[in-house]
Amino acid sequence: MRKKINLIKFIQIWGIIFIVGFGVSIIFIDIISFYRDLNSRTDQIRSDYIAQHKQIIKQEVMRVVDMIRYEKAQSESVTRAEIKSRVYEAFDIAHNIYLQNQENESKSKIQQMILDALRPIRFENGRGYYFAIRLDGRVVLFAHKPQMEGLNLLNIQDTRARYINKDMIKIAKQSHEGFYEYHWTKPGSPGNDFKKITFIKQFEPYDWFVGTGLYVGDVESQIKADLLSTISRIRFGKEGYVFVNKFNGDALVSNGQLFSGTKKLWKVFDDNPKKMKDIFKMEHSAALKSEGDYLYYSHIKLTNSGKESQKISFVYGIPGLQWIVGAGVYLDDLETNIGLMQTALNNHMKIKILYSILLITVILTVFSLFYNRLNKGLRNDFKLLNSFFNRVGHSDEKIDREHIKFTELDQMAEYADKMLTDRRQAEKTLGESEAKYRLLVENQTDMVVKVDTEGRFLFVSPSYCKVFDKKEEELLGQKFMHLVHEEDQESTAKAMETLLSPPHTAYMEQRALTKEGWRWLAWVDTAVLDDDGKITEIIGVGRDITKRKQMEDSLLRISQEWQTTFDATNSVIWILDKNQQVVRSNKTAEHFFKKSIDQMIGKQCWEIVHGTDLPIDECPLNKARESLRRETMDLQIGEGWFEIAVDPFLDSAGQFSGAVHIITDITERKRAEAEKTKLEAQYRQAQKMESVGRLAGGVAHDYNNALSVIMGYTEMAIDKIDPVEPLYADLNEVLKAARRATDITRQLLAFARKQVIAPKVVDLNETVEAMLKMLQRLIGEDITLAWLPGPELWPIKMDPSQIDQILANLCVNARDAITEVGKVTIETKMETFDTAYCADHQGFIPGEFVMLILSDNGCGMHEEIRNNIFEPFFTTKSKDKGTGLGLATVYGIVKQNSGFINVYSEPGIGTTFKLYFPRHEGDCITVQTKNTEEIPQGSGETIMLVEDDPAILKLAQQILSGLGYNVWPSNTPKGAVTWAENHTGKIHLLITDVILPEMNGLELANKLQSLHPDLKCIFMSGYTADAIAHHGVLDGDVTFIQKPFSKLNLAKIVRKVLNGRLNRA
Repeated sequence: MRKKINLIKFIQIWGIIFIVGFGVSIIFIDIISFYRDLNSRTDQIRSDYIAQHKQIIKQEVMRVVDMIRYEKAQSESVTRAEIKSRVYEAFDIAHNIYLQNQENESKSKIQQMILDALRPIRFENGRGYYFAIRLDGRVVLFAHKPQMEGLNLLNIQDTRARYINKDMIKIAKQSHEGFYEYHWTKPGSPGNDFKKITFIKQFEPYDWFVGTGLYVGDVESQIKADLLSTISRIRFGKEGYVFVNKFNGDALVSNGQLFSGTKKLWKVFDDNPKKMKDIFKMEHSAALKSEGDYLYYSHIKLTNSGKESQKISFVYGIPGLQWIVGAGVYLDDLETNIGLMQTALNNHMKIKILYSILLITVILTVFSLFYNRLNKGLRNDFKLLNSFFNRVGHSDEKIDREHIKFTELDQMAEYADKMLTDRRQAEKTLGESEAKYRLLVENQTDMVVKVDTEGRFLFVSPSYCKVFDKKEEELLGQKFMHLVHEEDQESTAKAMETLLSPPHTAYMEQRALTKEGWRWLAWVDTAVLDDDGKITEIIGVGRDITKRKQMEDSLLRISQEWQTTFDATNSVIWILDKNQQVVRSNKTAEHFFKKSIDQMIGKQCWEIVHGTDLPIDECPLNKARESLRRETMDLQIGEGWFEIAVDPFLDSAGQFSGAVHIITDITERKRAEAEKTKLEAQYRQAQKMESVGRLAGGVAHDYNNALSVIMGYTEMAIDKIDPVEPLYADLNEVLKAARRATDITRQLLAFARKQVIAPKVVDLNETVEAMLKMLQRLIGEDITLAWLPGPELWPIKMDPSQIDQILANLCVNARDAITEVGKVTIETKMETFDTAYCADHQGFIPGEFVMLILSDNGCGMHEEIRNNIFEPFFTTKSKDKGTGLGLATVYGIVKQNSGFINVYSEPGIGTTFKLYFPRHEGDCITVQTKNTEEIPQGSGETIMLVEDDPAILKLAQQILSGLGYNVWPSNTPKGAVTWAENHTGKIHLLITDVILPEMNGLELANKLQSLHPDLKCIFMSGYTADAIAHHGVLDGDVTFIQKPFSKLNLAKIVRKVLNGRLNRA
């Protein structure tokens, strides 16, 4: 057994060690703190000293720099003031001479006296002199170069090509006096570009101006010399002075001495030139910095030129003068003061250590006296305690506490007596507890067993025996594992391995063979450990959990069914928590967002959908959080459309606690809606076009009748007026305006598909070729017209004049779209479209078509303009260049002929119109261009004229009568019939309006032809084609003329009908 330590000696030894150690530690800590504080104070003193003196030297340098800048800035002002003063002195001299002698002397004599007085005057160390020049440029006085006097120097120029004398004469004439700057040669100095300032003043008695000038550089040199002299005398502090060097190393002021650039800096201190060159390099580098800089180096003092000391300087560069200005302080005085302070503090520390040692000695003496007294008391108390512990195992005798001196040991004695009493009580309680425990185990429903490390039963509770229907003696000593289902034996053994490590407990679920068959049991095992931590026994508590397991299996099956449904839906479904983070996601979301479910869990929905850190403005989730009801929105992702629906969860307090977030693909629905919207827009457009057509048809009749009267009477008035009269030209303008109005009406009717046409079976190539020359003239020579006809085109049936209208309108538009030079291409082709093709191409119609293509390389159109080009009166041209009916007319003609039209255009590239006309089964006729004819005259034939509009009736009567026909007018059909019944002569021709109040024109014609079988008929109308078509006029071999008509058109159609050469027009 290890040797024990005597407590009393232990206290004595460790007390001495503690006292000595504590004292030494305090002394040691005090010494360390002292020297740390000393170093800190030294560093602070040194830092404060350097910072303070750095500020001082910088202030001194910047004060000198400011002085230099000020003096330099004053150099030009000083120059100006000096020369102006000198000129005023010369003027006063000249003026006084003039006043004193003008009465007595001649003009030439006075002039010479003035010149003689000014010529010898010099100033500014001989550099300044006077000159005088006449206003015509001739030199009167040139004191520096008399040989120049008498010369005319009006055209003399300085080095900058300025006319010096001309400029000064101009100043004298305009202001009488003033300054003038120029660049000139300088005596004694190489070069010719020295700036010189001159002041002149006009001397009016002789038309002179007197002046003088100085070189700015001369004044600056003097100022520099004065500055350097002043700087050399500046002192501050104990050893402070200002030094100045040039950028090239010339010493100007150094160590308080003035050198003025006569020596290089390293030659001033020739004992160590290399070191001075290194110092100058540092000075030069610092001077190049915009704010200057500090330098650290060693240098001799003013008071001791034989010793170098550490020095800190501040230098600043003045590029304009090429000067380096600096100042510095020496640091050796600081180190001397710091050394004296450290010596005094070291002596103080030695005294402090001596006092500490004396104090420790006194404390040790006191401790020895105290220890002897303590030793005697402790020995007595420990003796009593030892006696008690020797007999406590076999005796109930307590400690006699009256003889114990120390309180702490008295408490130990009290605790020892209490321990003796507690042991007696614990023995009694333990017996009672064992009885209660056995009673509890034997009567509880949970099963309790105790097994050894091999799994053999050491104890089984009555409840365990009841469950397995076995007696206790049958189980004790047997292993429990043979009662466990063989599929659960491995997991049970593995679970029990956890008993080997803290907290030495295990939980397991197993099937066991009970009296009711295989049942699920849950066990909680606890290991019992010996003093060495080894397992000696295992206590297990178990209960039947068969019903719970059955419920868990049911819940698992329901959960799996729900998850299958959750994953099977085509919509993305997320379950969100109250923080709007995904806590559950279906498989559809994985496929849709190309992310795993684990990557989505914990993310906010907007991070996944939009890739943003914040929700979008219309976020339905945020709306649902506020409204606490279902919110939806439609969102486009890529080319698809999706409905986002959010249904909030509410807690028991009615507050938002989460949500179901559903994303459903609605792309097909959106496409259907877009198609529906497009069809509705097309239907509205068709309705609008139909409304415009009805409007056009409604006004056409009255408008055409009015135009007929205007045009007819204007033509007749023109025939009666001499072309040389002004009124003739005015009437022609009226006629032109009426014809333009007629064209507008015709275009409007063409757009509305209500114009009267005469369709023929034609070859589109032949019709286009007949128009080419006219179209080239229409678009101009700068635009190339290319014609690319397709071979062997199918025939089409339409009015050839409508083809002319289409080509003319499209070519005019192409011309206006081309800037300067361009190209227009006309093509023809044949195309066949089947039903499948038309289903994929909006606006196309199945069948065989002849295609007319017109392309240009003009400015092209944006989509917004292209969508409106067929609107009537829509135009992008200025008011005087278009009516907006050109393309509307083209659209109407194509639709009237059962065709369709497509437009392709790109801004900056050009536009292509593709017109499709249905193929016609039949032979073509040749369309011939007719030459202009003279107005044919009548031969006295009898014409019956029927018109319900009095103005038209009167006009037509006058036209026909003027042409040589015998006209019988009537404003009613009945009146015409009555006259025809009573007329015995021949009626050659009936001209009748189609729509009349009593009977229509066709009925009237039939009735009159029954009376006069050889009667020929011409029908006229201002109504639209669909209006007169109901009256049969457009059917069969009838002749028709559209109002308004001209005199020529009416004369030609009447003559042709009477001659039997026309059946229908």
